[in-house]
Amino acid sequence: MNQSVNEYLIELHKKHGTLTPELVVEDAKQVTSPLHELFDWDKDRAATAHWHDVARQLIRNVRVVIVNEGRVLKAPYFVRDPALDNTQQGYTTVEKLRSAPELARDAVADECSRAAAAFRRAQEVAAAVGVESDIHALLTETLALGERVKTSA
Repeated sequence: MNQSVNEYLIELHKKHGTLTPELVVEDAKQVTSPLHELFDWDKDRAATAHWHDVARQLIRNVRVVIVNEGRVLKAPYFVRDPALDNTQQGYTTVEKLRSAPELARDAVADECSRAAAAFRRAQEVAAAVGVESDIHALLTETLALGERVKTSA
């Protein structure tokens, strides 16, 4: 997001004392808003994009009970298919990955990367609000874990 959009959102927050998606959309509906061009106002395309988002959420929420070394846990059933390149979307199952160790390692490394991104954000928030934490150590270990998993044989 460019600086002028960032500044505009900050100003919207100051004006309203809060910032919500509803406020942003209402503002963006105005043709004069700097946010207007960032939205797809074609209702058919917007609806399709929303339906895809809902479908992704449904897919991510499917869980399967797994018994692993005596532990019972609920794990995601579908994960992003590591056989696809970064420009493609698609999911595979943890069942299929169990029989494809290299792809399984790639999938776990991808999950570690996503976790590291969440830790980075938490680290930035902690620094911004002046809260000391051990988030940096968690971030570093998560990244290292992803590398170890990916390169293990």
